[in-house]
Amino acid sequence: MREIRFARGVVEQLWQHATVRIGNPSRRVAILFFDLLCPFCKKEVAEIDPLLGAAERGLIGFALYDLVVHDEAKPHHLNIRCLPEERRLEAIRSFYSGVVYTMLGCNAQLPPLEPLARLGIFATPTTLVYNMEKDVGRIFAGYTPVDKVIEALLKI
Repeated sequence: MREIRFARGVVEQLWQHATVRIGNPSRRVAILFFDLLCPFCKKEVAEIDPLLGAAERGLIGFALYDLVVHDEAKPHHLNIRCLPEERRLEAIRSFYSGVVYTMLGCNAQLPPLEPLARLGIFATPTTLVYNMEKDVGRIFAGYTPVDKVIEALLKI
């Protein structure tokens, strides 16, 4: 775990480009950077329901952000980004269950990597939790159990 400060603008940029965005990002935000072929990402996505519940109640903003580490995952990420945003979480979970989406004629692009580089995020899974009001956050590299993410959201 690494603490970061004064990165509100970068976090806002990440939120804008995220594949999935749920909830209210104005106070506290959790962003999971994932690759569809990352087995630890699959495990972490399977555990996000408590975060989704908090986001759906407007308590936090929760996002999933494409960070393609495995080149073979890129077309799958692009196909999911072709879907309407409200269907993307379901598509990500379905992909991890073995369902592959194929979209023809879609011109989706992956989100920018520059904001991730500014925060030192280069691998998946990585979880960022950030308090937008206090302008402070934490970055967890590697698989992080959801209870640790919730604990960090409550403490920042």
